[in-house]
Amino acid sequence: MPRFYFVLFFACSFLISSTAKGQFPVSFGKDNKPVLKKPEVKVAILLLKNSYIKTDSIKVQVTITNKSTKDQKVIFGKHSGSMPWGMSANVVNKYGKSVTESTTRALTDSHFYFESELEKKGYYYYLKPGEKDTWTYYLDKILVFNYDNFNQLKPGTYNLELSYFGNPSNKITFIIQKP
Repeated sequence: MPRFYFVLFFACSFLISSTAKGQFPVSFGKDNKPVLKKPEVKVAILLLKNSYIKTDSIKVQVTITNKSTKDQKVIFGKHSGSMPWGMSANVVNKYGKSVTESTTRALTDSHFYFESELEKKGYYYYLKPGEKDTWTYYLDKILVFNYDNFNQLKPGTYNLELSYFGNPSNKITFIIQKP
């Protein structure tokens, strides 16, 4: 029994944490069931270089574009610390195997945020139809690579794809060189 309660507590904590953080924007419908709100955006990524020595130096430029015909409320770029909101990433090696331990660093954070708190702090803003917003992040601030290798990638060729609230980006290739 104790193991069951631990698993249940962990699962509930993850759901509450992810929802409260804005990783999965949720509202409640008339039947009191959660309704996922997925923004209508195009996500485009660009690496400032295509070859790197160390993983922690990889800068990725992320642009979201409002594809809707209406203004959209977003929480992109305005973030807590250095972790972007609502973003996850996956990196795969040349064999198609993921080398990502956690697709988003936000899951490792222990602070809970409620939508009202984020609105009060001014983290939300509106994008007009067709309007773009671009921010640049270090890749290791978005995700966690394999813990066995101290959050670093071994030399090789990798593919990267990001997602903003479930909207996938283009895929790009980069190389990690030997030091």
